[in-house]
Amino acid sequence: CMGGQDWKIALHLVPSTNDEEEMIKIKKELLNVEAFIARTKEKLSNSEFLSKAPSRVIEDMKQKMSLALEKQQDLMKRLERFT
Repeated sequence: CMGGQDWKIALHLVPSTNDEEEMIKIKKELLNVEAFIARTKEKLSNSEFLSKAPSRVIEDMKQKMSLALEKQQDLMKRLERFT
């Protein structure tokens, strides 16, 4: 304390423009990932596709699906920071 006076500082935290831009970016990316997941689930549940596609293609799709699900979880966690 200087000169015997008490100082109080109050900070009001409001989302910055950068936070809003980041949130929009994450939401767009999340929508893209969720659309990919939906398309891939549809293909992997299509018995005709599964019977015709080479096994390496199916395995590749399953691997990409797994990565997309991880990405979805990561993006959702990142969005939670803004709420």
